Amino acid sequence: MGFTIRDLDPAGGAGALDVNAWHWRPTLEIIHSLGFGDETRAILMHYSGVTVEFDRDEARAIARAIRERYLPRMGADTRLTADGGFTDEPDRVGFHRDDLSLNYSATRPWLERFCEFCERCQGFAVN
Repeated sequence: MGFTIRDLDPAGGAGALDVNAWHWRPTLEIIHSLGFGDETRAILMHYSGVTVEFDRDEARAIARAIRERYLPRMGADTRLTADGGFTDEPDRVGFHRDDLSLNYSATRPWLERFCEFCERCQGFAVN
C-alpha cells in the first residue's frame, strides 16, 4: 500500500511524490505532533484513497520543523520510528508480527525528499 502526495497547483513544479506506508506512518506522526490539522485530518491521512490537503504555509512549516527538529538528530543511517524515536539499527526488511510498530520507520533520505517537496509545492494533497 502506498500514498501519493501531490502539489495542489499542477503547474507549481513540485509534481507528485509517492511513498510507501512504512515511511509514511512515522511522517504522519511528525505532522500530527507538530499540531497541523485537526484530529479528523490526522486520522484520514492513514488511509490510502482519502484526500487530505495542506496549504502552502502549512507545507513550508512542516518542512521547516522537520529540518530543525528531526534531521539534525539523524545520521545517514538513522531511522525515525513510528513512536517518534530514533534508531540506528539496520532495517531487517522482514515483517514483524509480534510488534507491528517495528515495521514502520522513515529514513533520512525520505524525510529530506519530503522536505524538498514541501518547500517547492503550493500546498499538497495526500491520497
